[in-house]
Amino acid sequence: MERHALQTVIREWQHRKLETGVRRSMLGSVLNHLDDREIVIISGVRRCGKTTLLFQVIEHLRQEGDRGNVLYVNLEDERLLDFQVEDFERLLEVFHEERVRVGDSEDNHRLFLFLDEVQEVAHWEKWVRRVYDQFGEQIKIFITGSSSFILSSEFASLLSGRNLTYSLRPFSFEEFLRFKGIEDLDIDQISADTRRRSQIQAHLTDYLSGGGFPAAAGKDSLELLQQYYRDILFRDVATRYGIRDVRLLERVGHYLLTNAGNLVSYNKLAQILGGSKDTIKDYVGHLLTANLISELPYFSYSLAEVNRRNRKVYSVDCGLRNAVAFRFSPDTGRLAENAAFLHLADQNPNLFYWTDGNEIDFVVDHHGEVDLINVCMTDNIPPREWQGLLAQPKPARVIRGRMLVSRDEGPTQTGVERCPLWRFLLG
Repeated sequence: MERHALQTVIREWQHRKLETGVRRSMLGSVLNHLDDREIVIISGVRRCGKTTLLFQVIEHLRQEGDRGNVLYVNLEDERLLDFQVEDFERLLEVFHEERVRVGDSEDNHRLFLFLDEVQEVAHWEKWVRRVYDQFGEQIKIFITGSSSFILSSEFASLLSGRNLTYSLRPFSFEEFLRFKGIEDLDIDQISADTRRRSQIQAHLTDYLSGGGFPAAAGKDSLELLQQYYRDILFRDVATRYGIRDVRLLERVGHYLLTNAGNLVSYNKLAQILGGSKDTIKDYVGHLLTANLISELPYFSYSLAEVNRRNRKVYSVDCGLRNAVAFRFSPDTGRLAENAAFLHLADQNPNLFYWTDGNEIDFVVDHHGEVDLINVCMTDNIPPREWQGLLAQPKPARVIRGRMLVSRDEGPTQTGVERCPLWRFLLG
């Protein structure tokens, strides 16, 4: 690239006012690693707010007095269409020249380099690794990109042991409420105040319906969410993996989102949608890598048993699911379970389901001690929901707690806690 083009981008950036949006819950964890050497990678489904999270980190650095040694580059900027991997070196040269031009001292300043949508540059990972190995104490690198690129095996292996990776989703319910201007989320006060509780419940209805993509949150955004879905399918999956049968890929994505919360069998999918079992399995794997969906495995301490059992599938966002799924009803129960999954998955790496006739939606494993959680949004709780929670999953050594997540407060049974969905998502 020509130097003047890089100068223009850098100078514009240095005077840019940042749109930092709603504070993301992940921000504190990222800031805790500012002084570490490791590359910080923020991956996630497209349009979930990765750039805004970077801006929040940059704003923190600016407030700490580090404005002069921060460089942000959006590699999707159309002015950088000709940017090649060798241009990274020229970018740094021009940046240092600009610092000297404005009279900024370079002595012992650590550079914070933010590369947004880095997958747009071929072989970026090789340059990043070399810089890390040679100048890791002097340059702190932050990277964002769509999950299907950032987490692919070739990148992950090259940067193994050199990075801290965070996976960002659309707004959680707590973040959605902050987006709505509600910061005071004292759960006991909300429980005691009928008016405030009704307000939170109303926002929960909106959240389950429209989801938490920042640009779509709280709006009638059907067309926008459908466009997100198409972009994920075609740009992050079909293009990335060279898929020719795009119609089959569409059918697979549509089926999985429609059946969020259900068990998925590759054999059954092949029978219903056409295509071979292996092709279907590959497509599901690609959608997982793109973060459109997540899988929930069966609870067992036997890896063979876990692999033998079908897995449940959930959508990355309730609103996206609603914009794509085939449905005749509000699907409140299915959406509530999906929201509960997203909340639990953000906090617990060891999350499972279990069934032996009795069914448990979520088993949270805390190193041998487990929590059992069912989600049911009907006015009259069916006996099977209580029976599932009172069952004893065979692998479980110690059951720490049993909880039924429901629409409202209500009658319970001995040994089972009952929790309204709004409180569960905030707790």
